[in-house]
Amino acid sequence: MVSGLSALTGFFYGQNSINKIVICCVFGVFLSSVNSEANWVWNATPDIPAYDNRWQRFESLWAAHWEGENIDAMLDLIAQLETDYPDKIDPVLWMGKLSALKGKYLKKEGAHYFKQAESYAQKAYQIDPENIIAFKILLDVLPYIGDKDYALSAHGDWIKRAAPLQTGYVVPPMTGNKDWEEAISLWNDRAGEKFDEITQKGLDAITKFNDLAEKNPRDILANSWACRVNYDTGQYYTSVGKHEKKGFAYYHDSLKYGNRAIALNQYFLPARYWSTLSQARLIQEKSILTKARYVNYMMANGLFGLREDSLYNYYGHALALATIITNGGWAAEKGISLAGVEIESLINQLWLAHLVYPTKLYALYGLADLYFYVGEENKSQEVLDMIFSSDMDQDQSLKLENRGVIRFSRKIQEKINLKK
Repeated sequence: MVSGLSALTGFFYGQNSINKIVICCVFGVFLSSVNSEANWVWNATPDIPAYDNRWQRFESLWAAHWEGENIDAMLDLIAQLETDYPDKIDPVLWMGKLSALKGKYLKKEGAHYFKQAESYAQKAYQIDPENIIAFKILLDVLPYIGDKDYALSAHGDWIKRAAPLQTGYVVPPMTGNKDWEEAISLWNDRAGEKFDEITQKGLDAITKFNDLAEKNPRDILANSWACRVNYDTGQYYTSVGKHEKKGFAYYHDSLKYGNRAIALNQYFLPARYWSTLSQARLIQEKSILTKARYVNYMMANGLFGLREDSLYNYYGHALALATIITNGGWAAEKGISLAGVEIESLINQLWLAHLVYPTKLYALYGLADLYFYVGEENKSQEVLDMIFSSDMDQDQSLKLENRGVIRFSRKIQEKINLKK
C-alpha cells in the first residue's frame, strides 16, 4: 500500500494584483519608495473597486481594520453590495476575506465563519475559475476546517488546477532603482557550486542592500530588503554550524533595519516577519528564561501575519509559529493555543504549503519538526525521506535555503536515530 505521504506527493507530481500599495490597501501604508512593483505575487487581498460610492466607505473602514477593528461593519456593508450586485465578484471575494478574518479573531469559536469563507471562495470560483485571490482565500481557511485529506477530497480538482502558485521576491521589488537592481542581481547568484557555499556575489549584495538602507533611512522598502537579506545570510551561517560566530552579526543587522522599517509603519508585514525571525534566531540557543522574555513579541507578530496574509513566504507564519512551539515547548504551545492556533492547524497549513509551493523544502522541515515534537516519529521520518529525496537545487531562488533545510533536517534524523 502506498503511504498517505507518498500518495499526497504523487497527487501533485503526476502532473490580481495589488493595484495600489497605499494606506487603504494590503499593508495599510504608503510606501516611501515609488518604485515598488504594482503586481506583487504575494498579494492575498481583493482589490477595492469604485463602481459604487459605498466602496469608498469600505476603503476607509479597511484602512483601519487592524487588530480586528471594523470587521462587522465591513461585513454588513459588503452584504449590501452583494445584494445589489449579484453578478459581481468583488463582494463575493470580500465576504470570503472578511469571514476568514473574523473566524481567526473568534479563535476556536470561528468554525462557522471559516466554512462561510470556504463557501464564498467556491462561489467566486464559479464566477471566475482563474481568480487567484479566490484560491488564496480557500487556502487561508482550509487548515481550520480539515486536514490534507479533506482539502484534497473537497477541493482536489481546484488545487491541482491552480497549483503551484507563482512565487517571487518576498519584499516588493524596487524596480527602477539602480542600486537595488545591482544588489538584487548579485543576490540572485548567492548559492555557490558547493553544497556548503555562499558566493562572494551574495556577500557583496548584503553590503549593497545595507548601503541602500543607510542612504534611504525613511524608505520602508530599502530597510525591509536589508532586514530580509541579512536574515537569510544569518540563517545560512546557522545551517553550517557558525550560528554565533558568523550568523549573529547578520541577525543583529536584520533587526536594526527591520525595526527602522516598522517605525515607519508598524503594519508593514514583511518588516515584522523578517525581524521576528531574526529575533528568534538570536535566542534559539539561549536559556528558557531568555526565550520567555521574547515569546510574546514573536507570537504577536506571528499571529498578526497569520491573520493578515497566511500565505506570505510560503505559509511562513505557520512555519514560524511551529518553530516557536518546538523550541519553546509546552509553555509556547499553550500560549499559541490560547491565541486560537492549534498544532493541528499548523500541520494542515504546512501540508498545503507543500502542495501549492512544492519547491519550498522548509515547509516539509516544519512538518518533520512538528511531528517529532508531538512524538510521531514515523510520520516525521516519512517527511524527512521526502526532503532527502527532493532536488534541493530545483528552484534557483530557494537554492541556498533548501540546502540549509537539508542540513537542519539531518539534525532531526539524528534525534530519531537516537530514539530507535
